[in-house]
Amino acid sequence: MRKALAYKYLMENRKPIIGDDSLIAGTTTSKKVGCPLYPEGSAVIIWNELITMPHRTYNPFDISEETRELLHNDIFVTLNRDMQLELIERAEYGI
Repeated sequence: MRKALAYKYLMENRKPIIGDDSLIAGTTTSKKVGCPLYPEGSAVIIWNELITMPHRTYNPFDISEETRELLHNDIFVTLNRDMQLELIERAEYGI
């Protein structure tokens, strides 16, 4: 239910981004160029790279301080906690 409510919020509040030179309308992120993070995937895999992303030799990624802090302090903490709880539930209840 929580994921459904999060998706509902996203769809109701997201503003479309359509570039003047874009052949396809819309983006997968809130920026013209970006990378979506999927919580059901391995989104937290980049957690330890948040500070070094803009400085990487290969595939540098521009990320604002605000986004970095939001991911580090709120989003990844919650995702990590939820993943740990899911692992405990699977081990304890065989789910």
